[in-house]
Amino acid sequence: MLLALSACQVEPSKREAARPNILWVIWDTARASNMSIYGYDRPTTPHLEQWVQRARVFSNVLSTATTTIPSHASMFTGMLPAQHGVDDGHPKLGDQHQTIAEILKAAGYRTYLFSANPYVGKPTSLSRGFDEVEHPWSPAFKDEATRIIEAKTRPYSTDGEPPSWARYVKTAGSLAGQGLSNWLEQSGDEPFFAVLNYMEAHLPLVPDRHYREQFMTDAELIQSYQSPVLGMTVWRYTAGLMDLSEGRLAALRRTYDAAIAELDHLFFELLRSLEQSGHLSNTVIVLTADHGELLGEHHMLNHQYSVHDPLLRIPLIISHPTLVDPGRDDRPAMNVDLFPTLLELAGVSVETPYRSEAVSLFAGRSERDRLSEYPFADGKHIRYLGFEHPEFIPDPWLRTLRAFRSGGMKYVWASDGDHALYDVAADPDELSNLVLERPELANRLDSQLRAFLENLGEPDRGSSVEFSDETRKMLESLGY
Repeated sequence: MLLALSACQVEPSKREAARPNILWVIWDTARASNMSIYGYDRPTTPHLEQWVQRARVFSNVLSTATTTIPSHASMFTGMLPAQHGVDDGHPKLGDQHQTIAEILKAAGYRTYLFSANPYVGKPTSLSRGFDEVEHPWSPAFKDEATRIIEAKTRPYSTDGEPPSWARYVKTAGSLAGQGLSNWLEQSGDEPFFAVLNYMEAHLPLVPDRHYREQFMTDAELIQSYQSPVLGMTVWRYTAGLMDLSEGRLAALRRTYDAAIAELDHLFFELLRSLEQSGHLSNTVIVLTADHGELLGEHHMLNHQYSVHDPLLRIPLIISHPTLVDPGRDDRPAMNVDLFPTLLELAGVSVETPYRSEAVSLFAGRSERDRLSEYPFADGKHIRYLGFEHPEFIPDPWLRTLRAFRSGGMKYVWASDGDHALYDVAADPDELSNLVLERPELANRLDSQLRAFLENLGEPDRGSSVEFSDETRKMLESLGY
């Protein structure tokens, strides 16, 4: 889909009364490979498996970026990070970029955002266009969010107090559905566009014991509570300065599975509640993620300093009783494709002043070049390691990365010149770097990447943000 006209304009459909509602659920940091709906061998998503019998499951989906800010900015604008310029160092979306919420609001939609991620809110302008913006720490929810977190952790701590790593209120996902239901009852009769961001799969992982017990041995359960993998341990391990026992890594992976299972149940409860209140008729439901997570692959944790596939391969599922045919779709897709897809479903046509690589999911291509990015290397935690280990050289981590996918090959451009090439069709775990064995192919893909970037036009740059002390503390508790 090429959008390349002079100014952004909205042309409402003539069938406004028939426009569908849109409910867009984003599971922050949820990788597809740990979901049974995508073939994982543990039953982490049983409710999704029932729902998708009447939904369309996209099985070959990449994120545009490995971190929250650039990925959300891409989903909300239809632009790649190389275009909108928003990243962890420049987190504020420029005013010149119109968001999907602004477009749909101008077309007559009422709009709502509930975000458990402090980056997805007013300071970064990612909430522009939403009539109502709420968070678990909003005054209406903070006390209940705290109670939910304490109920998950207090009975299993050694001193009767919630551990410090569990005190951030992001993992109170039931409040997202509660907030949406309250807003729907008060906001009018126009079609709605609602985005809900859940953080259950993001460190620190705080799934309820009920979900942990489904996937853990007794030893893993104790390990998951008493010594979770958090803080500088993540970066020491990622930098190769320490190892973790297999038992501790297994407990982390099973805790992640439990978090996915909790998300699966929260999604089921959300849809059941909205159906009972009559708010799901004529509603497009979308489930996706902003990016995935590393759980020890390539001796790395978290979702920075890498563009390996556990960070890029994400879920994407859409349903509607009549507008979306159920089934599986393995054509190459990206989460940025939701921008034109949802506007198409809403009957809204848009003219924008930039070239978009986003493609409607209903007009997908069997072959397609795709670009994913790690556009800004903060390096704060890696640099800190130099104080602990004077011999440590952080330079290899302080680089930006671009993963260019063409056919079954993945070329990774690195700002320090240490590029990589993987045959992901034959080597899905990306264990064999072929850049020295196949230099001609690497050079050809490098040229294709340069041409691809040139066709995107001149890049913009996001701006810096001065976060409040409270927001900064929340971000630090998330590992930022």
